[in-house]
Amino acid sequence: MKLYSRNVSPADQMVRLALLFKDIDHVIAESGTDDLAGLHYQGGAHESPVLDTGDQQLTQAMAILEYLEDAYPEPALLPEQPLVRARVRSFSQLIFSDIQPYAHARVSGYMENRLQIPRDEQALWFCHWLETGLARLEFMLAHQAQTGTYCFGEQLTMADLVLVPLVVTAGRLDIDMRSFPHISRIVENCMELDLFEWLQS
Repeated sequence: MKLYSRNVSPADQMVRLALLFKDIDHVIAESGTDDLAGLHYQGGAHESPVLDTGDQQLTQAMAILEYLEDAYPEPALLPEQPLVRARVRSFSQLIFSDIQPYAHARVSGYMENRLQIPRDEQALWFCHWLETGLARLEFMLAHQAQTGTYCFGEQLTMADLVLVPLVVTAGRLDIDMRSFPHISRIVENCMELDLFEWLQS
């Protein structure tokens, strides 16, 4: 498999973590526009991540994670119990669909080029929505029975692989994580694992 990735994008990082977690043989290709221009996928938008399976090119990080879970079920990213599986998906989708879109390059590009909003004001705007999203995640972790060493117990799930890149982004923006003790503890536990070591460089 070949993963076209920009590496600084949380979505790209999620997919790379899943490939490493499942020990799937793959190579990383830098995803400049020229690299992606020849790939066939939605709307002609040349964005990463793109996973080339050899037969198909897949886009959208959450769809790629679901594909990897279906095609390579062990080790599992989703728990066996249907209700807990749904909660893991809900947690992950909150990050991917409700929080990360505010940081999308297309959004910041429009704000800068069309609306003439300075970068420092863009950062304030994004930080507001990131902190709002982190507060929702923190509430979920504080009030669900499954929260343990990781988001949903004592085994890594998709939720952890999606959460850690988000918090890495928050760290780059100097967001005070002391308001989110459950998130901070879980991310610290994840960062002790070899799987996440490359994110700390």
